[in-house]
Amino acid sequence: MEKPYRLQFLIIIISIAVFTCAYSRNTNLRSSSNTGVHNSNDHFTDTPLHPLYPLTVPEINKIRSILSAYEPFSSSFPSINTLSLDEPDKSQVVSWKTGDPLPTRRASVLAVLDGQTHVLTVDLNLGVVTTDVVNVGSGYPMLTTEDQLTASLVLYSDLEFNNSILARGVDFNDLVCGSSSPSWFARTRRAKESLKSSVFPVKTHLTIT
Repeated sequence: MEKPYRLQFLIIIISIAVFTCAYSRNTNLRSSSNTGVHNSNDHFTDTPLHPLYPLTVPEINKIRSILSAYEPFSSSFPSINTLSLDEPDKSQVVSWKTGDPLPTRRASVLAVLDGQTHVLTVDLNLGVVTTDVVNVGSGYPMLTTEDQLTASLVLYSDLEFNNSILARGVDFNDLVCGSSSPSWFARTRRAKESLKSSVFPVKTHLTIT
């Protein structure tokens, strides 16, 4: 039963590493300069400093307000699968110089509501949704931590899997299990959730579906 917790610990470590890198990047961008950028660590007052600067907390809050006022979501707010900067054209990024106005800030949003997937573009300058492509179905959202833990429990309770590990002489305490979606299935396939689990021992690794 300790295997799922080892996976959870691994996920936590990766998350901490990603956060540390992001924090270091933001700190470097705010380092002493003549641009007038504040050095506060209060992310609720962050402002974008570059055309590719990630969405800030104020921008994310503004996106939520825009989506809340958007007609298809007026009665029920959707589940947000992904939210990221809709990057400007490369030509705009290359020609931009420090002190120039930033290109229009846009966000790319993947939202799920009532069995429909909305692929949206939100214009932060205009404060409106400019595009909304709707697809029927879940859109195969990213796996949650609970999904991955469940996959680990299923895997480690499987007799055939356990026998295959014993036959290889691998120590169960050296195994770490990671899960991912196997692929995008056609709509004609039987609707069910499937995961691909990769089991990583110390010296080699196995892939089991």
